Amino acid sequence: MNIKIYAFTIISLLFFSCNNNNQNTTTLEKKETSNHIYFEKSDYGLIFTTIEVNGKKVKAMIDFGDPNVLQLSSSFVEKEEIEVSKSKDIAKDLFGNTFEINEGVANEVIIGEWKNLKLQFSSSPGEMESVAEQINTNFEAVVGWGYFSQYYIEMDYQSNKFQLFKNKPTYKHIDFTTVYNKNSNYLSIPIELKSEKVNLIIDTGAPYSVIDSTFHHDIKIDNFVFKMGDKSIALPVQIQDFPMLKQLNSIGIIGGNFLAQYKIHIDPFEKNIAFEKQSLVNH
Repeated sequence: MNIKIYAFTIISLLFFSCNNNNQNTTTLEKKETSNHIYFEKSDYGLIFTTIEVNGKKVKAMIDFGDPNVLQLSSSFVEKEEIEVSKSKDIAKDLFGNTFEINEGVANEVIIGEWKNLKLQFSSSPGEMESVAEQINTNFEAVVGWGYFSQYYIEMDYQSNKFQLFKNKPTYKHIDFTTVYNKNSNYLSIPIELKSEKVNLIIDTGAPYSVIDSTFHHDIKIDNFVFKMGDKSIALPVQIQDFPMLKQLNSIGIIGGNFLAQYKIHIDPFEKNIAFEKQSLVNH
């Protein structure tokens, strides 16, 4: 039996999986050259978009910390009478509570401008509803890294927009580039910290960057300095107790306060990321 670890705080939903073979498949009925996915930011800095599931509009969190293609709330699944079956996996939250994972197939899901047929999803009874209550935002779906990792991605926090491409686009004005770890279901980025090689996970489901409190270095939270690629970066961080990050060989999470500084171009096939510096704009 596989155990998947879910961890969420009052301001973020972080999904961690111990299963490296959890790959959902997507059949696209209509796939244009690019797909625009517009999103809005919540008061906590989390990002949401509207998708359609079997003809119903659904508010969905975009969460790169979730390796699945799609999660649906158990209340939505029940209301729409979508058939599910119990998975062999179980889930575990930050406090050690366990709960079941159900699986099903949605006949038609529209994400941005692309229609996906027979899309696999997961659903855990009451789990998403509990998170929605904590962050004071009603949502019924999560679109995870498992969906985005199938395409070339341009992520633009300044314009509240993702653009997905089936063919590799040409990028201009790149500030720096880095690789990410090939053997991970997440955007796990190798960094250099005080001559030590460690990893951080890029997570759109976290509004702020976080370092695990069990990490042994003395950390200046207002000026956490590390090297990513050939770029030296100083980033404000929060310290939180996330010991499960060790299972993912990571010391922390890169959240929205970093992502907003760049237009980010992700190549999931070559496993590299290009960062285009942007001027911060107050909306």
